[in-house]
Amino acid sequence: MRRFTSKLTLPVAALAFASLAGGCNQQNPYLTQGSGASTLGQAQQQPPAELAQLYDMRYRAGSLDSDHGDLVGRMAQMEQERQILQDQVRLLQKQLTEVATQLREERLARAETGKQVEILEASTRRRGGATITANTSNQDALPLVDAPGLQLRKDGDVVRIELPADQLFGSGTAQFHQGAYGLLDRAASVIAQNYPQQIVVVEGHTSNAPTPGGRYSNHELAAAQATAVFNQLTQRNHLPEDQLKILAHGPTQPLVSNANTAGQAKNRRVELVIYPETVER
Repeated sequence: MRRFTSKLTLPVAALAFASLAGGCNQQNPYLTQGSGASTLGQAQQQPPAELAQLYDMRYRAGSLDSDHGDLVGRMAQMEQERQILQDQVRLLQKQLTEVATQLREERLARAETGKQVEILEASTRRRGGATITANTSNQDALPLVDAPGLQLRKDGDVVRIELPADQLFGSGTAQFHQGAYGLLDRAASVIAQNYPQQIVVVEGHTSNAPTPGGRYSNHELAAAQATAVFNQLTQRNHLPEDQLKILAHGPTQPLVSNANTAGQAKNRRVELVIYPETVER
C-alpha cells in the first residue's frame, strides 16, 4: 500500500505547481503588462504612421513590378523593330549592289559598242596593211556557186550569202545558237574555195521592231552580230582578217516589208557580201 502512494506523488506535485503558477499569473499585474504576452501584442498593433509607410512601400514595390513588366515588353518590341530595320538595311544594300553591278555591265556594254562603232568607221579603210584594189576586168565574171544549205544570190556585181539571224543568235542578242557554227563553217568554206582573194563585207541587218528589253538599239545589235560573225570566220575558220570588213545597217535595208512577224524575221539577217575587188598582200 505504501508503494502505490509513492508512485502518485510526482504527477500530483507537477499539477499543483502548474496551478500555482497560473494563479500567480492572474494575481501579478507586472507579469501581465511587462513580459512576453504584452510585447507580442505591441508588435501586432503598430502605430498608424508606420503602417502607412508599410503600405506605401508595398504600393511602390507593386508599381516597380508593373513598370519592370512594361519595360521588358518595350525592350522586346524595340528589339523586334531593330531586327526589322536590320533586315531592311540588308535588303537595301543588296539592291544597291545589284544596281551597281547593272550600271557596271551597262558601261562595259557601251564601251564595247563604242569599239564596234570604231570598227565600222574603219571598215572602209585599210586593214592590216592590205589595200583594196578595183578589179574591173572581171567584175561581171564573179561566179555564183551552188552551196547546199546556204542562200546565195547575185546583186549587181556582188554575191550575197544570206545567213538568217534567227538561225545564228538568240533573240535580240549576239550569242550564237549551237547550230550556228555549222552554218558559218559552210559559208567560210564557200568563201575560201571560191572567193579566196575577194573583199567580203559582213553586214548586220535587223527588222524595225524594238530589240527585246530595249537595252540596245537596232544599229547596236546589228553591229554586235556582225562583229560576232567576223570573229568566228577569222578565228574559228581562219579566213584572213584583211579580207573581211564589218558594216551595220540595222533596219535601214529591209528585204521585205516589216508589216508582219514573217517579214521581220526575213529582215533579221547577216549577209556576207563578196565584192569583185581583191586584196593585195
